[in-house]
Amino acid sequence: QELRAEPAFVLAAVGKDGDALRHTSFVLRGDRDVVLAAVSNAGSALQHAAPALRRDAGVVRAAVAQDGLALFFADQELRRDRETALIALASNGGAADFIGSLWEAPGFLEDAMQANGGRDRKLVLAVVRKDGLLLRLAVPDMRADKEVVLAA
Repeated sequence: QELRAEPAFVLAAVGKDGDALRHTSFVLRGDRDVVLAAVSNAGSALQHAAPALRRDAGVVRAAVAQDGLALFFADQELRRDRETALIALASNGGAADFIGSLWEAPGFLEDAMQANGGRDRKLVLAVVRKDGLLLRLAVPDMRADKEVVLAA
């Protein structure tokens, strides 16, 4: 119990297993250094961070760079942030489910497709469903995929 509140111990623990953040004290869940160490190891640890740190662009971008799906746990404002969303999409095309109205932003679809080089099937499907002409930005394997072509 006492170790959960000991900064040096917690920093070492989350550096090895980011999800250990859930077992730390609420005070340390609000410590930026501790949370950065955790999300750099496991992006999903963002869900255990204090709300203020879920609004911190640096912390959220570190989390989504490690695992794009961590975007789900970010503050709504950062979910709508173009740079943060592109980092998340480059890491995991599944983050497409969490970016909301950014799909409508000028040039975003092209940027999203290029974020991971048009390799992520889920992302390619999401993009070509919005604008089929962007299939041209996908890698050859995706352009030959029957489901992707039909979605375009």
